[in-house]
Amino acid sequence: MGKSHSKVPLPRFRRGSRDEYIHECINKRKYYASYIFPSDNDEVDRLTVQHYIFQHIWESNFSSPVKDLLKSGAKVLDVGCGPGVWVLEMADKYRESTFTGIDIVANFPQTIKPENTNFFTGEVKRLPFEDNTFDFVYMRFMMFAITMDDWPEAIDELVRVCKPDGWIEIMERDILWYNETEIVRNWRTRIVDKLREEKGIELIITPHIPRFLYTNDKLTNIKCDEREAKISWGMEK
Repeated sequence: MGKSHSKVPLPRFRRGSRDEYIHECINKRKYYASYIFPSDNDEVDRLTVQHYIFQHIWESNFSSPVKDLLKSGAKVLDVGCGPGVWVLEMADKYRESTFTGIDIVANFPQTIKPENTNFFTGEVKRLPFEDNTFDFVYMRFMMFAITMDDWPEAIDELVRVCKPDGWIEIMERDILWYNETEIVRNWRTRIVDKLREEKGIELIITPHIPRFLYTNDKLTNIKCDEREAKISWGMEK
């Protein structure tokens, strides 16, 4: 049986290519100005493994109460989609819905992909979509890509492209490790301080996100949830 899918309006792209985002190459790995990690196959592998780790922790690909909406047919946006693993899995499970992924680099599928998926390049602060386009807007693991000052603006963009009765879900990890050794604590502190001072990136962002959400007057029914992720034990030396 064939299935029909509603189309997402074409995005409003500015002239230029994704090469305008290139910052520099270090040890033959390409880095972009707005993201501290490289853009290559190794990074795609890391993001894919990360997806399955957090899928296991949460026992799902989302937490919002949108399952019935997805089954009936919804327009969904994944902001910062990376290689598109989340989009592809969701598109396969909810075939009546249309899934769109966007990222600053095209590490996602560009030719061979499900018919109910779309992928575009773009930035979270300037999403190239019309107002009120999506029923469900999903964003995760953007703490390394969004500065502390830019978080409210990024959330405003998620709200803008989401329908008034739609849902927005933001997932972030907490870099504060519990029962950490002094060696790990000192290492973490140096990284957090360096990124905060040099890039304006706040890695301890999870305590701030609820405040950003509650101070946005267009958002209602805000809920926060957390899970504990167990990692390997470190050792003192």
